[in-house]
Amino acid sequence: MSNDVPARRTSKQVLATARLCIEALAREVSLHSSTPGVREYAATLLEANEDIRVPEHLQKFLPVHSVEARSNFMASARDNAIFTLWGRSKVVYAMDDLMLHYLAQSSVSKIPTSVLQALPHANPFILLPRPDVNDPELAYWRTHLGVPVGAIVFGRFNDARQLCSTADEQREDLGLMFVGWIDTEERGMILQTIRCTIPLRHAHLTVDDVVNETVDKFHFNEDLGEDSNVKLEQWLRRYVTQVFNSLLYVCTDQPDTEVYRPSVNRAGKAKSSKKQRRPRPDDINTVVKVGFRLGPALHAAKQQSDAREKTEGEGTGRRQRPHQRAGHWRTFWTGPGREIEKLNWVRPYWVSTDLLSEGDTPNDVVIRPVTYKEKKR
Repeated sequence: MSNDVPARRTSKQVLATARLCIEALAREVSLHSSTPGVREYAATLLEANEDIRVPEHLQKFLPVHSVEARSNFMASARDNAIFTLWGRSKVVYAMDDLMLHYLAQSSVSKIPTSVLQALPHANPFILLPRPDVNDPELAYWRTHLGVPVGAIVFGRFNDARQLCSTADEQREDLGLMFVGWIDTEERGMILQTIRCTIPLRHAHLTVDDVVNETVDKFHFNEDLGEDSNVKLEQWLRRYVTQVFNSLLYVCTDQPDTEVYRPSVNRAGKAKSSKKQRRPRPDDINTVVKVGFRLGPALHAAKQQSDAREKTEGEGTGRRQRPHQRAGHWRTFWTGPGREIEKLNWVRPYWVSTDLLSEGDTPNDVVIRPVTYKEKKR
């Protein structure tokens, strides 16, 4: 990563990016929902019914003339159901790019999957980092698999065959629906959705375990328009890792989060407007900015470390010279009888600071919880 801090998105820019994607998805869902039977079948997908077959009264709507048309019908219904789940809370999580970079560097450690049983918000939309236009992988994916803007997180149960809310007690696994755009020769930029399942059947897993199992259980098919399974696997590993690290961090004991509600003013009251309109399915109620203070602070500390290394020699002693150690996930027990397992992310920290010259102690990264209020512009 470059030592230069990239241009960071403001709350309004985060909201605008998320809104553009959510509105496009809402239009796509609305368009496909006009197909007879799609909306009705989407509703049955969210029912607590172990029978996953298409109900008899909807069989007449299933296309029979081609496998592709039937597959599109089923996919449209799933997209509709997942968008419905997001619409129950209408929450967006926006992860700071720098913060996500340091989370990805965390050392391997076992994580209790129980911490994901209670996400702070149900079925959030995870806004992914801004794409790097100079990344050759993104240039390839832009015309083959698409570049996702974000992913809706939802629940799965009944061996991942049925959908539910992330807050549902019967939830067994997590599902992700990536939403973004793909550049096609025939139609130009079109919306692309790709769904996958994050298995959470083990009591403890590492991030690598989760990503590996997600890739192993992914159904590779020709509909994705990608002939190389290797390229698709690379795509999955990159974006599943980003989303899962984001989810883990918001489930830690004290995450760095700032809440922004687009419809609420600085006094905490609903914004008044001369043009009142009815709520729409694509309205965003809450934006949670994650790591937007801690990420840049960690980056500044890393810059300090790099600058010191350039001015100091390697040293000849057996002890390591002062350096910043990577962060890592750590669990601890709390509650009556210490029966509740919680997760914490230990920030990158300094070691061998006693070898530093007097007055050369590195800055500690301290982030205190605050109530976030959007400044007037």
